[in-house]
Amino acid sequence: MLRFIQPFVLARFLRCLVPCSKKSFAEMICWAALNSVFPWLMFTIRHTGLSRGFLAGMHIRCAYHGLIFRKIVRLSMGSLGAQSSGKIINMMTNDVQTVEHLVLDGHFFWIGTLETIVVLAILWTHVGFTILLAMIYTLLVVSIQILCGKIIQIIWTKRVRQTDLRIKLMNEIVKSIHLVKMYVWERPFQLKVERVRRKETFYVILKSLMISVKIVNGYSFSLIFFLIVFGLLWYRRAPFNTDFFTIAFVLISYLRHTYLHGFATSCINLSQYWVAVQRIQAFLTVDEYNQSKMIIMQNEFNNKDKLTIDIQNLSSNWENSSFHLRDVTFSAQTGELIIIIGSIASGKSSLLMTLLGEMKMTSGTIKLNRNARFCYVPQESWIFSGSIKENILFGMEFNEKKFNESIYAAGLDTDLENFQYGDSTLVGDNGIILSGGQKARLSLARALYRDEDIYLLDDPLSAVDGTQVASGTYAELYEMCPEFKQWTQTNTNNSRLDSLSTSEPTTPLNISALPDFITQLSLLTGSSSSNETEKLLTQTVEKPVQKQSEESKHTGAVSRWANAERIRYASKSTNDNCTVEDQSSIRNMTINEWYKKRDNYFYVLLGRIINRFSKDISSIDERLSEVTYNFTEAFSSIVSTISFIVFIQPLSLISLIFVGTILERIRRIFSPTIRDIKRLESLGRSPIYSHLSSTIQGVPVIRSFGAQKMSTREFSHYLDEHSRACSIMLIMNRWVAMRVDSVVAAFIGLLTFSMLFVHRNLPVSDLSLILAYSFTLMGTVQWIVRLTIDVMMQMTSTERVIEYIDLKPEESSTIDELIVLSPQWPIGSIVFDNMSFRYSPDSSWVLSNISISIQPGEKIGIVGRTGAGKSSIIQSLFRMAELDGRILIDGIDIKQISLYELRRHISIIPQDPVLFNDTLRINLDPFGEYSDIEIWSALNEVQFKFDLIEGLQHQVTEGGLNFSVGQRQLICLARALLRKNRILLIDEATANVDHKTDEIIQLAIRRKFVHCTVLTIAHRLRTIIDSDKILMLSHGRVVEFESAHELLGDDKSYFSHLVLQAGHWEAEYLRHQAKKAAKSRK
Repeated sequence: MLRFIQPFVLARFLRCLVPCSKKSFAEMICWAALNSVFPWLMFTIRHTGLSRGFLAGMHIRCAYHGLIFRKIVRLSMGSLGAQSSGKIINMMTNDVQTVEHLVLDGHFFWIGTLETIVVLAILWTHVGFTILLAMIYTLLVVSIQILCGKIIQIIWTKRVRQTDLRIKLMNEIVKSIHLVKMYVWERPFQLKVERVRRKETFYVILKSLMISVKIVNGYSFSLIFFLIVFGLLWYRRAPFNTDFFTIAFVLISYLRHTYLHGFATSCINLSQYWVAVQRIQAFLTVDEYNQSKMIIMQNEFNNKDKLTIDIQNLSSNWENSSFHLRDVTFSAQTGELIIIIGSIASGKSSLLMTLLGEMKMTSGTIKLNRNARFCYVPQESWIFSGSIKENILFGMEFNEKKFNESIYAAGLDTDLENFQYGDSTLVGDNGIILSGGQKARLSLARALYRDEDIYLLDDPLSAVDGTQVASGTYAELYEMCPEFKQWTQTNTNNSRLDSLSTSEPTTPLNISALPDFITQLSLLTGSSSSNETEKLLTQTVEKPVQKQSEESKHTGAVSRWANAERIRYASKSTNDNCTVEDQSSIRNMTINEWYKKRDNYFYVLLGRIINRFSKDISSIDERLSEVTYNFTEAFSSIVSTISFIVFIQPLSLISLIFVGTILERIRRIFSPTIRDIKRLESLGRSPIYSHLSSTIQGVPVIRSFGAQKMSTREFSHYLDEHSRACSIMLIMNRWVAMRVDSVVAAFIGLLTFSMLFVHRNLPVSDLSLILAYSFTLMGTVQWIVRLTIDVMMQMTSTERVIEYIDLKPEESSTIDELIVLSPQWPIGSIVFDNMSFRYSPDSSWVLSNISISIQPGEKIGIVGRTGAGKSSIIQSLFRMAELDGRILIDGIDIKQISLYELRRHISIIPQDPVLFNDTLRINLDPFGEYSDIEIWSALNEVQFKFDLIEGLQHQVTEGGLNFSVGQRQLICLARALLRKNRILLIDEATANVDHKTDEIIQLAIRRKFVHCTVLTIAHRLRTIIDSDKILMLSHGRVVEFESAHELLGDDKSYFSHLVLQAGHWEAEYLRHQAKKAAKSRK
């Protein structure tokens, strides 16, 4: 309302300045004061409303984030599998932000419509029917804006799909970058991301073109509208005075601002909002996990039978899958141990998922004793980002006695002693700093800390070394851990397995959570005594608490580094309107370069990396170009306005210089503060994405532990921390806007009162133009001051992305220093010459002074306790971090070999089988080097005989979740067979398969790699007992390196003790096999 009254007040004041005016000086002062007060009232009300709008938008954003997260922990596994992680992260970043912006910008849609009607009505009263043509033009402009909005909506929908795919790809790659580097698959994945990125950029360019049409349409509106009105008046020779010209000029200027920065923006946001809300709504309405539909709770069991669970004719299936469990029937009493056995993909894990309510039950009944609760330990350990203690407690209150018993029973006591920060050690996303065995035992310790009724263990011992699996006594276990006493009260022979069948009638008994339990029926206890444990825990409490590493921050007005980078990369994108093509050079360079970074760089929180490749890239795509354009437009508008005022009244230059000095002072005070707050806001996003990604991976575990509320509280905590920075940033923005507008309002007041003294020297028309143009400075000046800071703030995203480019690459040697290898390299000899290895310059050595020699074609078995450095041997051969000393392959120091050539000539079968969301063929041969016949031959060699309707084009879901863990391991074995390298490294490759399949795989490896050098890490001693030599590691040092037969001939050897811990019958079998292998080598 004040916007429409103000032009009339200005016109009345100008009427007082007319030479023939008979107004008194006091009346002139009153109108001048009123004309000066109006700007103050307008910006005070405006900024108050904007503050409330921004805060409301922030609250809505937090509400949407919380709503989406709560939906995630309620999703069924089938529904969660259908929702890619990239889509969910994109919803949390871009879609929710679109909704947030609409809260503020959406008001301009009705405000613009209302202002247009009011302005046209006011002009109608002055020019009558002359305004009709201008009204027709207005309707044309509105129609074009709406049409552009609908086109943008279509473009945005397609663009968001590509963004989902890109973020999902980046999420997959970042989580598996370790193996991507070992396989030398950086280039295929880089090309894959670039293809998606090109499509995404294409839609961004189309959207930018349509936005340009809308902006040009809005920007030219006031000028054309003005020409239509006054052109028709001139054509009709209609009289018009200064009052009408001033009123019309100011009102039409308001319309220009409304259309350019209000109506056009709201149309764009409305189209994007519609797409975003549809995506969020579709996500919120997918099927949820509902255990009550699948499990019938009963409390009518016969107390004499002490039944805990009774399953009758149970059938279940996964959504969109042909696999079914059918007619499963069995029951279990309190304290019984049920062993579920079966071949790979026979339905062992699916049965556990059905019991948890994760798999859809189609028929039958599951009856549980009253208040019975499950506790689930998955085959692939789920570890969230936090300390070891937090992972064990998992939201429960700390009980020192129970905590001590849990870590002792799980064999974590020695590990805690070795960790610098004890149980306060931060494990990183998915326990990235832990070995596979340590993660498995941490997962077991978490379960042991709970007092639950039914424990579901899905092959949790496969990653645990033989020392942990086969040591301890039942008495120790019963004393230290009542939970395991409960599990083992009934002997396995007395456990009842009733009828059970699956969709595959040829498959025998199909129940298995612990396929190795019978041969490894072991106590998960360490070798230390209880007194030692108490001592250890006391020391642990006294150890300092490890702090999470911080993201890099640059302080000061503008860091020199940031300036150099902005000039280097961003100068191209700040020409007229920061073109999308030029910005793509930064993004593409980042995508191309980040693959080349050292492996320890990826040990940072996953959320930080995803944050930069989602929110920061989106900021470069959208916000940076918009802010740069707005800055250019506002700056040109201010320069033209000031130039016009100075041209008419040169003395005003003095006051303008004074005003400019004050504004620059405000900017200098405000700029470093808001930039630091922006960085805090960016840092606060990373834990949100990290926690989100971790939760998506661990939903079954979270639900089985009843930790949904705890996980949601943690997420809300991260949201609150992020919102604090956001609210401070919003308040600071309003603070500077109020100060700047106050200075401009004071300038307008000074200009107004000065006209009382100079109006006799200037025509009223000039005075009218000066005041009319000065009013356009209101809002525009504070806007450009904030835009200069906003550009710097958005450059923070560019700075954070570019920072990844400038990280030290893992390939430090120049091309001239690298050796050109012969086509026959390598033959297979490996020499470790006083080699020491660590993962980063500031970390401790994980391998120390390793000196061994391996002849071509030798088969080496690597054994040792979890954390002894077995996997680090493999890391050193791949040069995943720089090493001290030398490793010679065929007499050539691997430091003189390019990483590409080195890794390409070494095959790896990893401990964690990783599949990517693509076809089975791409997962086996991303370079397209092998024929279908060769690929099928490799699959047959590893006994991968499963019905795949689409053959090699069978689609693998994200993470390979449509294959069992054993199937995924077989596919990884097939990868190694395809590459036919002379050096093969096997890192616990058969941990997740049954013994029969293990034997088949080992036979295939021995047959196909008979002339190859093979290094095998295995917890199953049967796997490596016939190796040419055994490499025994302890605390990163070589303690033994001889044949198994020779080591077993010495009762005092470490290896002999390890074999004895496997049990009498198993030890005899291993000795026999070692002797047999020794004879065969002679």
